[in-house]
Amino acid sequence: MPVQTELQPYYKDISKRLLCKRKVKRRFLLEFQNGVQELIDNHPNTTPQEVRSHFGTPEEIAGEFLASLHPNEVKRALNWKRVLLIGLGMALLLLVLYIVISLIDGHLAATGFLGNDLTDHGIIN
Repeated sequence: MPVQTELQPYYKDISKRLLCKRKVKRRFLLEFQNGVQELIDNHPNTTPQEVRSHFGTPEEIAGEFLASLHPNEVKRALNWKRVLLIGLGMALLLLVLYIVISLIDGHLAATGFLGNDLTDHGIIN
């Protein structure tokens, strides 16, 4: 199997760790893969493990790249992810609220009263 094919999970892991615009990420990954290909061309018997040890872990590669970016590039990407997480949290909260209200409404429709009404109707002293 070609080394580049075996390195796809490595590239994917690097990509996941790059918190920047898609265009910037794509450009970096293309340059990085070209650098890997140059290493392979110069040393044809290079293994995926040797590529990883030469270039470093995905965390190191992404960290070095992100450190070289302007802080606003990274901040914009983090803000987008934060907005997405807050939106998902709100949607989940609304879903739980809807379920609770539906259960209460179903109980009222089936029994005609809530728990406090038990004392009012003389069922519980």
